[in-house]
Amino acid sequence: MGILLFKRYRLISFGIFWFFLTMSVESSIIPISQNVIFEHRTYLPGFGFFLALISAFFYFFNEKHLKIAVIIILIIASINIVLTYQRNKIWKTEYTLWADCLKKSPHKARPHNNVGLALFTKGKSEEAIDHYNKAILITPDHVFFL
Repeated sequence: MGILLFKRYRLISFGIFWFFLTMSVESSIIPISQNVIFEHRTYLPGFGFFLALISAFFYFFNEKHLKIAVIIILIIASINIVLTYQRNKIWKTEYTLWADCLKKSPHKARPHNNVGLALFTKGKSEEAIDHYNKAILITPDHVFFL
């Protein structure tokens, strides 16, 4: 798509190329670590995505429909602001972050281990031990860090 759009819509083309070029650096065939998916890996490629998206709005909406394009962009930005605010509530403490991970991945050892660690630092040793035991049951040969 970036090649097809290059002659006529260079800014959209640049955004597409930017996205795929920077995403190729952030993703790999051989996983870098056990954490293959991290939201921070999409920050730099996201610039190209949003550049292409916004450029497309301004290229394809003529002056007559420019107000509609601006309204659509403002709606998208507002939705992203609300979602970011909601996500920041999850990152409030170490416990809220790992409790959210545990809710989404109850059969993985790492969230159990880290919820246990967060509980242990709060002085809730019994609850922490329960989560440590669950983590060990899920992955007995994995080394957990405290």
